[in-house]
Amino acid sequence: MVDWNAGLVDGAARLVDWTLAWLIDQLTWSIALLDWLIDQLAWSIGLLDWLIDQLAWSIGLLDWLIARLAWSIGLLDWLMARLVWLIGLLDWLIARLAWSIGLLDWLMARLVWSIESSP
Repeated sequence: MVDWNAGLVDGAARLVDWTLAWLIDQLTWSIALLDWLIDQLAWSIGLLDWLIDQLAWSIGLLDWLIARLAWSIGLLDWLMARLVWLIGLLDWLIARLAWSIGLLDWLMARLVWSIESSP
């Protein structure tokens, strides 16, 4: 007589072995996928860190350029102040020249008057 129970137990054992092996394979695959995802996340974080470094460098460069622009504007302001001072000096010199010409004109008028007045 065939022992049906032994066949059922053997089949059940094989099914359990196969199911456990399949579950272990799935777990291994899931762990490998999780490891890959963690690697991708680490790479993305590294890229983000690099991008932040580039942004910081760009902001530093922009700050340096703005400082140079401010320095240039200060220099331009100083040069314009010197130019205004020179224009003021030139104006003063022209005024002195005009005064001198006026004085010379007055003296020549006195001379002409003196010559015309003398007998």
